[in-house]
Amino acid sequence: MRRLLVNKISSAELSALLRKSEIIFTRHYNGLMIPDLGELLGIKNGNGFFYNEILNEVRKLRNNFDFVSIGGFNVIVTKEFFTNYLSLLLERSRTNGVYKHLPIGRYTKSERDLYEAMLEHGPISRKSLIYLFGITGKKSRELLDQSLLKLWEKLWITCVSYQKEEGTTWQALVDWDKTSIRKALKMEREEALEKIVLAIVRSSKVITRPQIRRLLKFIATIETIDETITRLMVKNTIDVSPKIIINGKKGLVYNKVR
Repeated sequence: MRRLLVNKISSAELSALLRKSEIIFTRHYNGLMIPDLGELLGIKNGNGFFYNEILNEVRKLRNNFDFVSIGGFNVIVTKEFFTNYLSLLLERSRTNGVYKHLPIGRYTKSERDLYEAMLEHGPISRKSLIYLFGITGKKSRELLDQSLLKLWEKLWITCVSYQKEEGTTWQALVDWDKTSIRKALKMEREEALEKIVLAIVRSSKVITRPQIRRLLKFIATIETIDETITRLMVKNTIDVSPKIIINGKKGLVYNKVR
C-alpha cells in the first residue's frame, strides 16, 4: 500500500498541491496552521514513511520544487519561493557574486573541508563523507551531521537524494542550481521578503506576527519583518482576522478580495 502511495505522487499532482499552498511542511507542527504533506495526502502518522520514501520521490521532481529549512522547519516550496528565499540568505561576495569557497571567518575548518569535498567530488553521500574523512565514533558523526545541517540551512548545499544504506546525498548549490542563484543575485531584497511574507500568510489558514518572525528569523530582523507585514497590510493584501486570537495575538489572513 505504501509503495502505491509513492507511485501516485507525480510532478503534476505536487504542482497542484503547491498551487493551493506555496509552502508545504514535510510533517505536522503544532501551533502552525500551514498544511503538511500528510494532511494534503490524507495520511496520518506517517513521518518515517515520508522521509524514507515519499520525500525521496519528491526530490526527483526538483525542476519545479525545492526543500528549505524555514525557522528550523523542513518545508517543500515552489521554485519561485525558493529563489526569493535564496536571495535573502545568499552570502554575496564584494562583486555581488557568490563566494567560490566558504568565508574563513564565518565557517569552521571542518565545514570548509566538507564544502570543498563536494566541489571536488560532486554529489556525495553521508556514508562516503564518513569514509573520505575517516570519521569514527558517535560524537564525530554527530558533528558531521551538525555541519551538514548548517550548510544546508544556509543554502550552500542541497540534498539530492536519500538511500537508507548511504544516507542523504549532498551537492553544492552552485553546481546543482546555477539558474536560481543568478536570479537570486538580481532580486531586490525588499521585494523578495515581501513575496516571502505574503506566501507564508497565503499558505496558512491564519498566522500571527510572532509566528512569521519565528519562521523568518534567520533571513531578516524583527524590525524588517514587521515593516514588511505593515506594508502588505497597507496594500490590503494582508488583513487582521476579526475572530481568531492565537496566544493573545491577532491572527493575520490573506485578503482574497482586493
